[in-house]
Amino acid sequence: MFSERKTPVDTGIKVLGRQRWGTRICQIFSSAGDLIDVAVPFINHGLSNNEYCVVVSAEPLEKDEMAEVLSGQVWGCKKFVSTGQLEVVSYRDYYCGNGSYDFGITMNSFMSRLNHAVEHRFDGMRIIGNLSWLEEPGRGKAMFCEAKINEMLPDFPVLGLCSYALKECTTAELLNLVAAYDYVIVRLHNDWDILDNGKRKREAEELKKVNERLSSYAENLSLAVKQPLANIMLGVDMLDSILEHNNIDDLRQEMFQIARTIRNYAGSAFSQAEELLDRARKTE
Repeated sequence: MFSERKTPVDTGIKVLGRQRWGTRICQIFSSAGDLIDVAVPFINHGLSNNEYCVVVSAEPLEKDEMAEVLSGQVWGCKKFVSTGQLEVVSYRDYYCGNGSYDFGITMNSFMSRLNHAVEHRFDGMRIIGNLSWLEEPGRGKAMFCEAKINEMLPDFPVLGLCSYALKECTTAELLNLVAAYDYVIVRLHNDWDILDNGKRKREAEELKKVNERLSSYAENLSLAVKQPLANIMLGVDMLDSILEHNNIDDLRQEMFQIARTIRNYAGSAFSQAEELLDRARKTE
């Protein structure tokens, strides 16, 4: 079964770096070189991490052309193909029924590959899709269906990368893509950059708020226990002094009193710490 690895994984895409499982990436490309530039490191990192990698190919790189590219740029490519860790499949076989996009076939294609990854005990799955072949009037419906599949990804150890041709996308479709994916990357001035959909900013702001709350609780916890702990230390010092300078039998009652006081202070510190921690849990 899939690994329960919780830490982020390296996408191999420099601008994205390490990402959590379930991340949905959209690539807007202008050429075959753009596809290769992103697909090769994405797949290489997946294979080296014992992940099942699937490449759904379409123009401008059909199945045989993509397989040739990977064979030349992915070390051990033939071995990975023969062991079932790497698959290159045509968009016709992955997406289509009767030559057009079919949501049921696409869902079955995705789930069968997911089952393959589970059965072969891979640590995750990476899948590259290509929807640049879509034409109107069915493109809008297909993009809507793909968004529904994307909603499933966070439930699995899967990284999804889907490619769209810039020349085929309308402005409205680009805006929909920005909303549907966690990240949309596009080449600007020879470097890949992220089209910000505001999600990263919201996540950063929420993380900042969480850190501020944690800092506040830590400060309150520190203040709440400092005085009781200081009193405890004072009591310990008093016991040390008694033990050093007096006959214990003659001062038994005084020692019991000090012990009770220390116990009370310790209990107070513990209760205040528990109260603060309980409040912190309720705000999570």
